[in-house]
Amino acid sequence: MRSNILGITVQYLFNFSRYSYKAAFQQNEFQKRSAGSPIAGLEAYWMQGMTDSLMVAGNIPQSGFMDNNPFNQSDILNVGINGGYAYTFV
Repeated sequence: MRSNILGITVQYLFNFSRYSYKAAFQQNEFQKRSAGSPIAGLEAYWMQGMTDSLMVAGNIPQSGFMDNNPFNQSDILNVGINGGYAYTFV
């Protein structure tokens, strides 16, 4: 079985001058005062799974779904928006 995942996420901080996102996660900056910021973003992901045999057991009765071809690949595309609020207490 082989799977591939490719994605991108972009976030925007509305109060970037007072709130440090890096201080909370990368810890290479310091947050001197308590502050917060609304966050909005976009994301897109593509996922693919492939096998050299069946992903679904072959003993399932024939239903005519997918013209009775073997199910050995799955592609998923996810596109969305996200948002929230982040706050650091100092």
